[in-house]
Amino acid sequence: MPVLDGQGVHDALRQCGSTLAVVFLTGHGDVPMAVEQMKRGAVDFLQKPVSVKPLQAALERALTVSSAAVARREINTVLPAVDAERA
Repeated sequence: MPVLDGQGVHDALRQCGSTLAVVFLTGHGDVPMAVEQMKRGAVDFLQKPVSVKPLQAALERALTVSSAAVARREINTVLPAVDAERA
């Protein structure tokens, strides 16, 4: 398996339909990279060194986004069964 960087992992997650929220933490990022990853669905893009408050805020947003995605997936799984029972 080839070694992936963070952008490669993010792309792989998107390609397999993952709803995991992604927070980038990098020591080598730049504005174009941050913009590109945010357009691709990253929740946040932080540069090292990062203090606790911004990291905690980014992780809390990621958990909220992931939880909402799981809830949507569960609803979309259950609704067809409910509709079938009503028919």
